[in-house]
Amino acid sequence: MKRPPGDSGFSVNVAITVLATLAIGSIAYAGTVRALHPVAVALPAASPSPKRAMVTPSPDKQPPIPTPAPPPGTPALALLDLDLTDFSRGWILLANCSSGTSGTCQYSVAGTLDAGATWTKPAPVGPAFDHADGDAPRIVRFLNHQDGFVYGHSGAYVTHDGGKTWAGAGLPASFVYGMAVSGQTVWAVTSPCVKGVACQLEVRHSTDGGRSWPAPHALPMGFSPEELVPFASGVMMSSVPLGDIQITTDGGVTWRPIKSQCTSNPFRGTVATSDGVELWQLCTGYPDPTTNASDKTLFVSEDGGRSWKQRATSLNGGALQQSGYAPWFVSNRARVAFMSGAPTPLITHDAGSTWTPVGLDGTGLWLIRLVGSHDGWALEGTRNIWVTTDGGESWSQAGGLPGDVG
Repeated sequence: MKRPPGDSGFSVNVAITVLATLAIGSIAYAGTVRALHPVAVALPAASPSPKRAMVTPSPDKQPPIPTPAPPPGTPALALLDLDLTDFSRGWILLANCSSGTSGTCQYSVAGTLDAGATWTKPAPVGPAFDHADGDAPRIVRFLNHQDGFVYGHSGAYVTHDGGKTWAGAGLPASFVYGMAVSGQTVWAVTSPCVKGVACQLEVRHSTDGGRSWPAPHALPMGFSPEELVPFASGVMMSSVPLGDIQITTDGGVTWRPIKSQCTSNPFRGTVATSDGVELWQLCTGYPDPTTNASDKTLFVSEDGGRSWKQRATSLNGGALQQSGYAPWFVSNRARVAFMSGAPTPLITHDAGSTWTPVGLDGTGLWLIRLVGSHDGWALEGTRNIWVTTDGGESWSQAGGLPGDVG
């Protein structure tokens, strides 16, 4: 498997994927996570063709031998990631092989206009990749209804027609470490160096839907971001594993470092923000290999990272759960954030001091994706999509994934 050069967090990311998978499995989640933690679930075969009139074949032309359908319960495609632009419109990234498959896999994207009631036929993205190749596409992100991106370590792809067709994104880079979208801007962190050469990663942005990429900004040597967290005026990211932060609030004109609040050799220092002013950092210790318990401490800044206050902890019966690594942690408006939990996600309305279960009837939720301060999706297991239009205060079951999702 190819690995990006100078990725100090790559081996840790692999460990996270394994640990997160074990954690989610232990709490009935149906997969793992995002951005660097893909979920393997199954996805749809094409819809059956409309009924046609019966035609008798001529004696010299026999009908083609039909391709046998997969046995019941056998997934045709695997679900890797999903994204949305509003409560009704979203996309899923698929692969035509599962974890037990060997050989090459073709990746594709399907879309919905009605929150999962119906789905388009999957459109292929990029070439086929070896199943064991970690450089293959893993993440899908849509900037608007037309411009979207799919990426893996080896490269990125772009669509300008809502996912019907895909082409190379034109990023001048050897490896792609992450992409994020917000407003009219797409952000990308890439490496300019070939395999085996350590160098500074670069962050660049496009304001025309990925049609052009201006000159990049060089990140500090050794800075390897876990995830890009975009907001209206910029983007924030934390480095693996200590959680040191880089942030821009003026569209990439200037950048500012913020020291991590995580100490004592943390496993992760996950960050979140909705506006670049109120910043959150969730510090997670290494999970216990037997119990999967993990110490957590939450810090919040209300002045752009210049000062911080501890808001919650899992120690001594604190408000945070010890069970497992939190694979996702997001904020969509002031004083409100969501965190994955066991068995249901948690929400806070007081900047992290207290946490309560998210109001969903379903269990086994492994993903919440929020867009702006109002719209969002939650994925229950591998079947049902729940939607919110009030920022996550209330949820209703909408459609689901296509029928062949296993």
